Amino acid sequence: MQALKACAPSARRRREKSRSAACRKTSDRVSSTPHIKMLSDTVKMIAYRAEIAMVGLMRRHHKKEGEARALIRQLFVSSGDIVPNEAENTLTIRIHRAATPAHDKAIAALLNDLTQLEFQHRETGAKMIFLLV
Repeated sequence: MQALKACAPSARRRREKSRSAACRKTSDRVSSTPHIKMLSDTVKMIAYRAEIAMVGLMRRHHKKEGEARALIRQLFVSSGDIVPNEAENTLTIRIHRAATPAHDKAIAALLNDLTQLEFQHRETGAKMIFLLV
C-alpha cells in the first residue's frame, strides 16, 4: 500500500506532462491552420483563374458558357499522357477522348489552339504539343 502511495505523485506528474504536451500540440496545429487555409485559398484562386481563361478560349468553339465551363472541368480531370522527346525538344501532352464526339471536337479544337500558341516548358524550354488521342 505504501508503495502505491509513493508512486502516486510520479504518476500524477506524468499525466500532467502528457496533458500539457497535448495542449502544446493542439495549439501548434491551431496556429498553423490560418497558413494552411491561406495556401488552400491561393491554390483554389489560381485554379479558378485558369478555368476562366480556358473557358474564354473554349467559347470560340462552344457558344454556351455553361457547357464550355463543364467541358473545361471535364478536361481538367481527364486522364492523359506526357511524352517527352529530347531529340526534337518537344513535350507532347496526350489527352484521352471525352464521352461524346461533340465534346471531342470542341476539346480537340481547344488543344489545337493551345498548340498554336507555342507554349514552352518553363525548365526545359521544350515546345508543348497538345493532342486528343
